[in-house]
Amino acid sequence: MEHKPLLFIALLLLALAGCQPAAPPDPGDTTAPSVTAATPADGAVGVSKNDAVVLTFSEPMDTAATEAAFELLAPDGTPLPVSFSWEDEDRRLVVTPAAPLVYSTNASYLTYHYRLAATAKDPAGNPLAAAFAAGFSTMRLLGFQIESEPDRDGAVTSDGVVDAASASAFLGDTDATNASRVFFSFPLDGLPAETESIVKAELTLHTQSTTGNPGDLHYRMDHLAYGELDAGDYAAAESENQPISPSLTGSWKSAWRSWVTDDWSAGRARFQIRLRSDNNSDGISDGYTLNTAEAAEYEPLLQVSVYAP
Repeated sequence: MEHKPLLFIALLLLALAGCQPAAPPDPGDTTAPSVTAATPADGAVGVSKNDAVVLTFSEPMDTAATEAAFELLAPDGTPLPVSFSWEDEDRRLVVTPAAPLVYSTNASYLTYHYRLAATAKDPAGNPLAAAFAAGFSTMRLLGFQIESEPDRDGAVTSDGVVDAASASAFLGDTDATNASRVFFSFPLDGLPAETESIVKAELTLHTQSTTGNPGDLHYRMDHLAYGELDAGDYAAAESENQPISPSLTGSWKSAWRSWVTDDWSAGRARFQIRLRSDNNSDGISDGYTLNTAEAAEYEPLLQVSVYAP
């Protein structure tokens, strides 16, 4: 009989425990996601036409809802078609434009905008903490007028005479066996370091006068890197050469984008060329007198257009 009070107390405790209210259910994820990184950054300039927009989130996202909340806008405000891909377990969204972005055709910027509405959400249904928006500008077209270098352009004759100080240089044969070749050097260090590509490179030279029958000869332009002008440059090996047709009088132009691009891509400090002719062995001097950098007017010019920030 002495055990009954203990049994009664135990039963009473069990009854009281059964009357306690149930614990509240686990509320689950209630934290709003946020954008932690974005490229291109707001205000970025010189963005490549093939760059993607990348958004990084604080947690995995509901991919369908997030994609539906995104817009990429052209400079005129028109929404652009894009494709989506996800990385880092749905924490990083990569947005690729369906077509390459457009570059400015002048020195003004073309600005694109992208935005993500607060309807983007995580898998638990929590909407984005705040809408996100940014703008960036693509490459623009910049033009540069580069004068030749006075101490590196001039003439070198087949018998080793170097003239880098005169206001003119002779291109052609000088007698039955000898000839004179002309050199021009244009520094490239004035181009932007972030240049993406060279769009145009046009060379302008000026014929001061002619001698004999210059039309009897054939002329070529050589692409080479001769550094300082010296006697050895007369026969220095070129990387490429092309036929040219100098003008009898006045200025004449020729395009050499690929050669300038090669020098720029190789990190060379300058674009250098040599003009040469054959010799018709008639014993008479034939050729063109061209202006050099020392000329009072109509100096050699290299006009370069580039895509750069």
